[in-house]
Amino acid sequence: MTADRRRSCARISPRAWTSRGADAPAKFLARHTRPTCIHSHSPVSLITGTDPDFRTDVAAEQARLAEHDVIVFQHSVFWYNTTPLFKQWQDKVFTLGWAFTMDGSASRLAGKKAVVAVTTGVPADHYTPEGANEATIETLLSNGHATLRLCQFDIQPMVKLYGTAFGLSDEDLATAAKQYNELLASFAA
Repeated sequence: MTADRRRSCARISPRAWTSRGADAPAKFLARHTRPTCIHSHSPVSLITGTDPDFRTDVAAEQARLAEHDVIVFQHSVFWYNTTPLFKQWQDKVFTLGWAFTMDGSASRLAGKKAVVAVTTGVPADHYTPEGANEATIETLLSNGHATLRLCQFDIQPMVKLYGTAFGLSDEDLATAAKQYNELLASFAA
């Protein structure tokens, strides 16, 4: 794959989201829980291979990751961690020598941009040192950050959509969609 084609895989068309409605990114984020790659032909394409039976085509998933410069790891927060399906996918796909190395050499994921996009059931005020969880979402998910760092990703700011279990107002959903649009569009620049 040429450098131009690889770069195009990381591009987002804001028009594609607009045609699905202004709140499409946030609705997408609220519905989907698998890692994603960004494509030029569709705003976000789910990485295939993980299903409720925990089957993962490791070679196919690694090939998909290798093709793209920007990877969005999108999941709900489940017991202060990733979902079991996401964890299973990660355990199978992030293999020694491919996703990470122990000798300091570059992994196949080195330098790729990683965005973690999460949804939580409870509102944002639960994810503060003073809140019910007594920790920020970043603190609770720090093991995932460490994994991405081990894999030599260029880690981007986390996207967070709080309070999905309690219903989001149209205004909150529109704000989340706008912020998600802006972040994804920034990779097209």
